[in-house]
Amino acid sequence: MNIALQIEKLTSTVIAVGEPVVFDTVAYSSGNISYNAATGVITFNETGRYIVDWWVSPYVAATPAQTGVVFAMVTSSGNQADGGTHERNDQLSGIGIIDVTNAPVTMRLVNASAASVDLALSLPVKAALRVVEDDTVITGPTGATGPVI
Repeated sequence: MNIALQIEKLTSTVIAVGEPVVFDTVAYSSGNISYNAATGVITFNETGRYIVDWWVSPYVAATPAQTGVVFAMVTSSGNQADGGTHERNDQLSGIGIIDVTNAPVTMRLVNASAASVDLALSLPVKAALRVVEDDTVITGPTGATGPVI
């Protein structure tokens, strides 16, 4: 089965340290994956290998701390992939591969910065995250192999 999810954050908000990005719009969802819009938790309900990519457009009024602005993709199985920037008003992104060998596994995108982060006010989409299953196998009938040369 092909599993995919695309979620977006359209409203601006302040995200406290350690808190998840709570996406407010499901742009696309297919297959056995779920998203809880109240908690920001994505649940992978089937084993498989999943590609995750995300971006966030923060607005930080003051120069960020030495660690900059950092968001991290964190799973219930202990995986973490960070993305960050030292610029206070720059889009930051991250990617990761999640190999679910024992479903279900949950994931959140959290503020891993040293301070709270505002999301950009002027942009229509403030953050987005996409999940695509990467290990699908398409099978069908085999065809003729052609003449032996």
